[in-house]
Amino acid sequence: MINNQLELEVKSFLEGQSDFANLPSSEITRLSQVIRKKKIRQGQWIFDQEDEFEYVFLMKEDTLKCFR
Repeated sequence: MINNQLELEVKSFLEGQSDFANLPSSEITRLSQVIRKKKIRQGQWIFDQEDEFEYVFLMKEDTLKCFR
């Protein structure tokens, strides 16, 4: 399980985004609790071109390689 530190980092990230500026703090807290967090190892596929758009991905660090 991902620890509470990551949840706090997600909350801090959301608070700093203009898209979430109008949300009350309680909603940002709730979002940070329900967001699905996952560690991806190097070289692992996140999604394929044919996949339906169901998720939004936020990267904490490193780089992402996109190609088609």
